[in-house]
Amino acid sequence: MEGASVLRFCFSRGPTKVVWEMSNSFMELLIRRDLSYRFEESSLMASGVPLRTQLRIPSKIILKLVFNIRNMIGKGFDFFSFCKKRVGDGVCTRFWSDVWILDVPLRDNFPRLFALETDKDASVAVKLGAGSIASSFRREVRDGAERHQWSVLISIVDSVFLSSSKDRRICDLSGDGEFKVKVVHNFLDDMFLPSISVATRWLKCIPLKINIFVWRARRDSLPARYDLSRRGVVLDSVLCPICGAAVEDIQHVLFRCELAQSILRKVFRWWDLGWQEISSFSDWEAWFLSFRLSPAIKSLLEVSTPRVVYEYALAFASGA
Repeated sequence: MEGASVLRFCFSRGPTKVVWEMSNSFMELLIRRDLSYRFEESSLMASGVPLRTQLRIPSKIILKLVFNIRNMIGKGFDFFSFCKKRVGDGVCTRFWSDVWILDVPLRDNFPRLFALETDKDASVAVKLGAGSIASSFRREVRDGAERHQWSVLISIVDSVFLSSSKDRRICDLSGDGEFKVKVVHNFLDDMFLPSISVATRWLKCIPLKINIFVWRARRDSLPARYDLSRRGVVLDSVLCPICGAAVEDIQHVLFRCELAQSILRKVFRWWDLGWQEISSFSDWEAWFLSFRLSPAIKSLLEVSTPRVVYEYALAFASGA
């Protein structure tokens, strides 16, 4: 592991904080998505425990890791776009090809200068340690676009000072250069999980499964026909099997269907409340704010009534 840059993974094992350092070669494998790499040669270094131990990773775990990374990229989250190199001595960082001083490799920002380079894999240490960055160019820089790119490159590189520490990778999701599962977990939740403006209500006076049902219904995650079809389930029809008048989504099942409205009318009449057309959870919540009733009873009605409607709809659809 000498001379290799690393990405650090922090987690807790009981009362002990454990830091895993992933080698640069393994990181480069994942960034390049190169499945021809010999997986048995990759390893993680574990520190923070009494004895420093080298951990071998089975190839199937690495393949699964690569698959999951590719899957997340397809969904719009590229973890490695948040992984950058922090240059120390510059030995393990490629001057032109690595992302180390800008958000993209220097070869992309300065293509004309990169075309002049004879040592395209030269490290930062080699380039900055030479008398001039242009010392390895195949010819002198000419006027025009080349001269302009040269001026910009020099102004950028002049601010770089090498140190005696090793180059290493950092993860800028957390801001401290260390990978933390919690930070990535929260980031993915914010990106993929649906958000609603109304706070989730949990009532202790009713069974937990009813609370969970309403929570899922508000997030449109119950298996209505329309939602099943979107997930690739083959159905004869996405229309409501009860009324046949509209596509069956959870809003239709609980509020718009003829059966649902019939049940809601009876609930309104039972509590001596005026009838009001309701077609969604937002209408349902607005209706509960429009009349006076004790908070306990109002909350009980608001949470339990959709479950009652759903059970009746299931029984009716199954012919019970």
